[in-house]
Amino acid sequence: MGMRLLFINPNTTASMTETIEAQARSVAAPGTEIVAVNPSRGPAALETRRDEEVAIEEMLSSLSTWRPDCYDGVAIACFGDPGLDRIRALVRAPVVGIAQAAMLSGCALGMKFGVVAALDSAIPIMSGLATDYGFGERLTGVRPVGISVMEMARDIDRSREAIELAVRRSFADGAESVCLGCAAMGQLAPVLTAELDRPVIDGVQSATKLLEKIVAGEHGTIPATIDGAMSALRT
Repeated sequence: MGMRLLFINPNTTASMTETIEAQARSVAAPGTEIVAVNPSRGPAALETRRDEEVAIEEMLSSLSTWRPDCYDGVAIACFGDPGLDRIRALVRAPVVGIAQAAMLSGCALGMKFGVVAALDSAIPIMSGLATDYGFGERLTGVRPVGISVMEMARDIDRSREAIELAVRRSFADGAESVCLGCAAMGQLAPVLTAELDRPVIDGVQSATKLLEKIVAGEHGTIPATIDGAMSALRT
């Protein structure tokens, strides 16, 4: 039986929304419908706490337009998981964040994982998320690429060398897997996994598979799923 999943890109950059939709579709099971949306107002990219605050309000304002209760599952497609708890409280369907899903995947693939972020400003956000989700002791650190989200979104190929260097440094920190901490980077995950022969994780793809497992009823509900979700993501 098919299912419908909604991916909410909190920024206003339509090309990034298209990339998110393509990444989700690339791993979705046959019969899973993927729809990606973004607000019409707000920041073009989320790089600071203030960007997140503005984006959250715009997402909440747009929520009724997107009709999330017509979907079987919802993902917040920004690695900061902005507004996750607030949107989860308003939507009947299960709601996950791509950082949450990526970190679960990282834990399922080994004891330690690292995160690669766009800029230094994202380090406290991502470190804080890992702690909030209970993964703080498993995080080896957050390595910034030093390139803005918008620059990566405009030309991911031009940014690849810097992203790969940050991924390699994250593995050198002791990570057994590395999460790409920006939806704009996600399309490089399969390429870098093959090139480095080590797991590089895209949060959009992880969220797709996690939601499919949850919707299919293969393991409980999100609040009780740290061990269950990790087990499911191994399959």
